[in-house]
Amino acid sequence: MMVCSHSVGHSLTKTKALLVCAWLAAPLWSITLIFGAQTTQPSRPETAPRYNTEGVLLLGQGNLSGAREKFRAAIKLRPAFTEAHVNLGTALLESGDLDGALDEFRIAAKLRPQSAKAHLGLATALRHKGDLKGAVREYQAALTLEPSNPDARNGLGVTLQQQPDLSGAIRELQQAVKLDPRSPQFHSNLGVALAQAGRRKDAIGEFSRALELDDKFCEAYNNLGLAFQEAGNLTEAIDEFNRAARCQPGNAQIRYNLGLALEQNKDLGGAIEQFREAARLDPVFAQVHYNLSRALAKKGDSAAAAAERGEFESLQRSERNGTARACVNRGVGLAEQGDLVGAVREFQAALDANPDYAEAHYNLGRAKQEKGDVKGAIDEFRLALRSNSGYLEAHNNLGVALRQHGDWEEAKREFETTLSLSPNFVAGHYNLGMMLAQQGQLDSAVSEFRAAIRLKPDYTEAHYALGVALRRQGKLELAEEAFQAAEKLDPRPKSHPD
Repeated sequence: MMVCSHSVGHSLTKTKALLVCAWLAAPLWSITLIFGAQTTQPSRPETAPRYNTEGVLLLGQGNLSGAREKFRAAIKLRPAFTEAHVNLGTALLESGDLDGALDEFRIAAKLRPQSAKAHLGLATALRHKGDLKGAVREYQAALTLEPSNPDARNGLGVTLQQQPDLSGAIRELQQAVKLDPRSPQFHSNLGVALAQAGRRKDAIGEFSRALELDDKFCEAYNNLGLAFQEAGNLTEAIDEFNRAARCQPGNAQIRYNLGLALEQNKDLGGAIEQFREAARLDPVFAQVHYNLSRALAKKGDSAAAAAERGEFESLQRSERNGTARACVNRGVGLAEQGDLVGAVREFQAALDANPDYAEAHYNLGRAKQEKGDVKGAIDEFRLALRSNSGYLEAHNNLGVALRQHGDWEEAKREFETTLSLSPNFVAGHYNLGMMLAQQGQLDSAVSEFRAAIRLKPDYTEAHYALGVALRRQGKLELAEEAFQAAEKLDPRPKSHPD
């Protein structure tokens, strides 16, 4: 997933990098709602098409919860109602429920593979989810079915722009504009792609055309301002940003862009005013606080500058942690589906966002352990513990990996550390018992297995391991009781899982 990150620095080059990130592009979830097909019998309140139509009307009024309820009622009456699945997916997408939307669009595409709208909806949800490759595939599927669908061309263009494939993006966006020349959004999106390709004159033409079509299309003023700013025309850039701010006074990004332009134009007072307004509108917009800090320092207000710098650093840490957390969550989901390659990619992306994120190191260690890279797993678990010395699961899994590597004494210390941190950690007792049993310390091993069973009476593996240890001690009757308990819980117990 391509993330637009703000560069931090004082040079003009880095300032321009900041500006590129501030382009405003299409929300790209627009999908044509599908009304229910007409039936030959008189319409009754309980018919699926009627519920679907009522849902469409509610969605048009902005009543998302009511629309979802109607679409679900239609699907309940007719589970194979493709149009209702597409419309429910659209409502869920608009509500921010990406996973739910994906489910509905996938059902629709399976029910009717020839539905271009089902593929278009699925593509849009995948793009929002960050699966750009999957989004391109689905947009292309929609276009195979409907080559003249302007929304699909627009969506494919913006997705290619994110990859980034600017030549492909420009080609598709030009097609979208050709198919629907009256869409200000399509002209603006094409303008963004052209600007990013360095074709500023052409970009300015597209933004101007968007505003000719709709003088209340606020993002075009912002994008036009950026194009003028990058061309070095600060006076016209500031004029456009002011128009954008009047058009959309609650947009923090526009205020931020205006502040940058004013600062470049040596108007520190005006820049500070705009940065403060942007921070008021969006208190967690980290880059605003950074640039406000710089402007205040130039103004000579060192105390206020230091406070803003501190706020920036705090927010930046939170942003990095949020990005890393999202990547780890995606990675865990992929690992649970058996996709270790994808999981490792997400865990590494988390570490790119925050190299000290303990959960990313831990989960990357688990993935490496699954792939048989014991040494790599050990390294990751140790890095996790360097960031969080009290990370219980990392101590436990480090112990398992060390035991697999043959470092028995170190493994034993890790299991003992695990139990010192949490005496009721069941897996810690079991793993320490296995370690002690391997070393021939059977009395201590039996004690650990019994502790694990006391904490979790249905722990099949612990009953089985207890039986093995008791048998090795010659306590055959007790061993048989343990084996019977294991068999009662699971006739086919696992041998010796960690």
